[in-house]
Amino acid sequence: MSSDSHFGIPIIELPTNSKDLDGGSDEWRSLCKSVREACENHGCFQAVISFLSTRASDSKMPPVEMEELNHVIGLTIIDGYGLGEKREWLMKDYQLRRVMKYSAPPSGEYTNVVSAHTDKLCSALLCEDGISGLEIETKDGEWVKLCMPPGTFVFIYGDLLNAWSNGRMHAVNHRVMLRRNEYRYSLGTFAVPVKGTIIKAAKEMVDEEHPRVFKDTDFMDSEAVLICCSTQKLS
Repeated sequence: MSSDSHFGIPIIELPTNSKDLDGGSDEWRSLCKSVREACENHGCFQAVISFLSTRASDSKMPPVEMEELNHVIGLTIIDGYGLGEKREWLMKDYQLRRVMKYSAPPSGEYTNVVSAHTDKLCSALLCEDGISGLEIETKDGEWVKLCMPPGTFVFIYGDLLNAWSNGRMHAVNHRVMLRRNEYRYSLGTFAVPVKGTIIKAAKEMVDEEHPRVFKDTDFMDSEAVLICCSTQKLS
């Protein structure tokens, strides 16, 4: 069963240029707190870019530099966990951009065209062409259909951030559902670790209250990728 309601999935307005950020301001601290709560409680949030939401775009894909937006979100995550003195990205990665097309089979029913899954990389930043279809599973098992107005994106936390945070971040289950004769396009930017990256919990994320639960793995080791991406825990 699914619902069109957001069921409390956060909607967060973000700046678009990391050079303009004031890491010591009350506004920045409030933003970082909101992003941290979103990642721990929901595994995703809708990102609103103010100048895009107030004007029509000439194309169906919002003309914003998604890599820069990903970097801003990364800074909020770092600062949200009190690691701001480092002011660096969570792990070395590169941005993989993909345009995705989805078409529903001619069954006439509301159909699952992408099965429920968690993202196997660090994160995904997505925007769509106006045809809704992305659904998020809440921690209560409720499927929520996201309706994304112009100028908004959805940021989804993946399995590798779950491992980096020692399980504090929630890698959310999501899927794509469409009706008959619907075609849907979306643009995604995915954060992929560089070759040689060791996926492990940050030392600041491990303490008596949060004991270490994930194995350290080399991302480029195919067996290790399967272990890490399925979030296999220590026995």
